[in-house]
Amino acid sequence: MRDPLIDRSKGVLIFLVVWGHFLERLVGWGIDESRILLTTIYAIHMPAFIFISGMLFKNKNIVDKIIYFLSLLIPFQLFYLLFNYAFTGQWSTAWWYQPYWILWYLFGMICWSLLLPVILKTKYPLFVSMLLAVLVGFSPINNYILSIGRVFTFLPFFVLGHLYGKDLLGWLKRNPKLNILGFIVICVIALIFAFFPISSAWLYGSYSFNQLHVYGLAAVGMRVGLMLLSTIGCLALLALVPNTESKYMLQLGQNTLAVYLLHGFVVIIIANSLSLPGSFELKILLCFLLSVVTCYLFQQHIFSHMIDKITKLFRWNKST
Repeated sequence: MRDPLIDRSKGVLIFLVVWGHFLERLVGWGIDESRILLTTIYAIHMPAFIFISGMLFKNKNIVDKIIYFLSLLIPFQLFYLLFNYAFTGQWSTAWWYQPYWILWYLFGMICWSLLLPVILKTKYPLFVSMLLAVLVGFSPINNYILSIGRVFTFLPFFVLGHLYGKDLLGWLKRNPKLNILGFIVICVIALIFAFFPISSAWLYGSYSFNQLHVYGLAAVGMRVGLMLLSTIGCLALLALVPNTESKYMLQLGQNTLAVYLLHGFVVIIIANSLSLPGSFELKILLCFLLSVVTCYLFQQHIFSHMIDKITKLFRWNKST
């Protein structure tokens, strides 16, 4: 039986993913207000999404899970590369080893599915995952290759969700008044980023410390500090999830995969054919409305069925 709180949480998070992508492509990081908003969103939304992914992950049938995610990654890698080429004339030479843009999450799920059983055998799995997140920063190779930077940087949130997600979400459910505290925490995080601006590259998790030009203990402190801040932000955001039976929010949360995989096409089209007019506030509002429409469109069940049919065409064992 589905948990409405989890579906609502996923609905809020996928909306933030879509909104963040519209903001990034149509407004950018150059304006202070936009930078603060984007930094706050990016510091929280994917860590929280991966936290929930870890919470829902069942540590069994690993091969079937890998085949499933490959059945999504391979065709959509091709779809996005061709679509991007049609609109921009640019073809990625890294197509064979680098997941395209938003598709890194699918590759991440493959890696986390393989890593989790091994990490769970250690005495302190959460500490081990955090240690790996730090150590990958010292890697001498480009952390964008195979998205290894993101895989290991976000690994602790997957492990945290798997180990403690249900307990933490249950605690939030039993204490609805924590939503006020959650709002205050989100505001404090936004203020921190307002007064202490950081490069967006830290939030992507895609770069080594050498690529970020930060070294030694300063780099370690930055990565650990951001992990802790993102964890607090995750819990604060989940505490803010409205306790309503909104059909839109529930259906959005039940169809996040389709929204995640398909919204990028709309972002590419609009980003390459439209320049938003007006003030910063108007641009933010237009990006918000574009996100509402895009989420409403792709949360329709027909698109989830379409995704399911695509996976069946590419899966080796259609019974999985």
